[in-house]
Formats: sequence, structure tokens, C-alpha cells
Amino acid sequence: MSDALTRARRLRSRAQECKRLSESCHSAEIAKHYRLIAKHYLAIARLEEERFNASADHSEVSLAPD
Repeated sequence: MSDALTRARRLRSRAQECKRLSESCHSAEIAKHYRLIAKHYLAIARLEEERFNASADHSEVSLAPD
């Protein structure tokens, strides 16, 4: 698995943990912060996946016969 996909998987896991923490938090304000952090982790994970896909697309182009 590529480094970018490994990072994306790890970031999604952290987002899930933040979401879980927000659901068990007694403070609405802290829960809101956990949800925001989770949202940011997911955004970064999507960027990592896009990065992987862009590099995969680029390598396919370079492997195409002339």
C-alpha cells in the first residue's frame, strides 16, 4: 500500500476516534471541537487519497506506449 493511502487510513481512524470522543463528551463546546477536528482529519485524508490517485494517473500516462 502506498504511503499516501496508509496516511489516509490513519487519518480516517483518527477522525473516527474524534467523532467517538465528541459523542461521549459532557461539554457541548468540547464536543463541537472534536467534531471540527474530525472534519479536518477527513479533509486531509481526502487530499492524501487525491494525491495517490494523481500519482497513479501520472504513472499510467508515463507507462503508456508511444
